[in-house]
Amino acid sequence: MPVDDPVTPFLRLTGVRKTYPGVVALAGFEMSIAPGEVVGIVGENGAGKSTLMKILGGVTQPDSGSIEIDGETHAGLSVASSMRAGIAFVHQELNLFDNLDVAANVYIGREPRTGGILNLVDTAKMRADVAPLLKRLGASFAPSTPVANLSLAQQQLVEIAKALSVNARLVILDEPTSSLPAAETERLLEVIAGLKAEGISVIFISHRLGEIERACDRVIVLRDGELVGTLDKAEITHDRMVKLMIGRDLKVAYTAPSTARGTVALAADRVRTAAFPHRDVSLDLHTGEILGLAGLVGSGRTELARVLFGIDRSFGGGLRLNGQPVNFRSAAEAVSQGIFLVPEDRKGNGILLDLPISENVSLPNLPAYARNLLVSKILETEQAEKSRSETGHQGADGCDAYRFALGRQPAEGGAGQVARHAAQGDDL
Repeated sequence: MPVDDPVTPFLRLTGVRKTYPGVVALAGFEMSIAPGEVVGIVGENGAGKSTLMKILGGVTQPDSGSIEIDGETHAGLSVASSMRAGIAFVHQELNLFDNLDVAANVYIGREPRTGGILNLVDTAKMRADVAPLLKRLGASFAPSTPVANLSLAQQQLVEIAKALSVNARLVILDEPTSSLPAAETERLLEVIAGLKAEGISVIFISHRLGEIERACDRVIVLRDGELVGTLDKAEITHDRMVKLMIGRDLKVAYTAPSTARGTVALAADRVRTAAFPHRDVSLDLHTGEILGLAGLVGSGRTELARVLFGIDRSFGGGLRLNGQPVNFRSAAEAVSQGIFLVPEDRKGNGILLDLPISENVSLPNLPAYARNLLVSKILETEQAEKSRSETGHQGADGCDAYRFALGRQPAEGGAGQVARHAAQGDDL
């Protein structure tokens, strides 16, 4: 149900529904956002968050329902009308050009011109206009700074500056802290508070529930395309959000995992990577065990995974698989031994966007799908369907395709997968 705000909502959605073949992406969704309100939207992959954002951005048209902006009702939005209404996105995958400076990125496609018939880009005006935007955000870099020289957190600020440059009234932040270390996350949360103080509304999408709890005035929870609950500020807690996301109480439904350990499946003995060639890492992974690698951005986690998977060479040490020494010279050799990698950059390194999901599933291990040296489309489709079922993917948002794009699948997906992490106090 929509919340009756004492302030007239800037944006209100009523009965918004969107379906795809065999899938209800959004089922009669309703919400309202007041000026200067920070609203968190949480839910599992496939819950409908991406579909909702596409509708707000004018990329996707709802099948039914209405969108009300400043009291004016629309059946749907176009990209242009969404931008005119002041709705701006900061995507998880930043849309910036590394070879341009900050000002050029903020005004890309909207550059002020000078020189009369020459129609030259007015670089001086762009930089002068961007300077106060950066000051509002507390940025420590200049409009003339090349984007390639900025950290990820600073690039997030450039995207927000881009939104402010078009007089945004609603800024949608999609997983903005997913790759940020703690200090830079704190800075971004301060920026959100600053936008709120200026009367700019914010939609904050994140799986880090602690950040949602701190930053948001209200939280909307989606599950399987339906709005299953709204929590006001005083009601926002980690456990309440998780319970709404998965539809059950974790403390009742789940017990602590067993402490029994199987045999050592994979052992790394004093392995050194390109990131830290003078420091070694040793670890044992037991059968039936989930081993976590924790650390800040740049700590060497990704580099270690690449060595274990055979993409990068080790600068020292060795690996043992089921007790036997191995030396993977390529990712193909690792795959042949039953080791698969879901990479950090799914879009850049994990999937081929112009190929269907079935071909992405088979790609890491084509010989397993070959008959008489030809890849069997039937086997590819069967495995893709099996993977879809195992991961609980419903096909609405597209994000869950990443879960099975590289081969071996998790035994548990959907709500069960979220529940196991949440029961251990993890961010989702």
